[in-house]
Amino acid sequence: MKTARIILAMLFAMGVVATLFSKIENSGKFAPAKIPDKIYFEEHDGGILIIYVKDGGKTYRIDTRSSVYSKYKIRQVSKDFLFLDSSDIGKYMITDAVSKNWDIFHARDGKIGGINAYVIYAEKSAKDPSERKPNTVFILFESGGAVKKYEAKGYFHPHEPCCEIDGKILTVRTGMGDIAFDLGNGFESITKTAKPK
Repeated sequence: MKTARIILAMLFAMGVVATLFSKIENSGKFAPAKIPDKIYFEEHDGGILIIYVKDGGKTYRIDTRSSVYSKYKIRQVSKDFLFLDSSDIGKYMITDAVSKNWDIFHARDGKIGGINAYVIYAEKSAKDPSERKPNTVFILFESGGAVKKYEAKGYFHPHEPCCEIDGKILTVRTGMGDIAFDLGNGFESITKTAKPK
């Protein structure tokens, strides 16, 4: 009899708690933040990090060439951009915004205020500067899940610095001049200024 009373008391307490949480949830005061749908999952293949991206009913396989034993982080910037920071291979952007297929590209990143900035090397370039031809980088700004993308032509190589942040300004050095992005007025009011060489 005593055991039955204890069980009834526990059930009553659980019902009160469930009702309380239901009222809190429905009040809107503690509404959970909307979490964006994850578009990727990881797999280890022979010690190599493989990333699979789910897009439009299809799944794309990206061989990152990064060891799974390295320290790495993956950040979903948006539904079209995944940023990989690996102690093994460096910083890369995985995206379908450069070509029609998902692929992996060298990248650099930084932060200006609360805005994330990325420079993506969209094309391969020769190691010898004398043999280089004009190629392309994409400049990406992200804030609160919103993304703005710009494009710059120049002479870029992933192992040479091409950009710097000074205060609220990101400057991209193209080899033919500079392109300055002023973020001083916030994400919605980014200004772009070209400064020919």
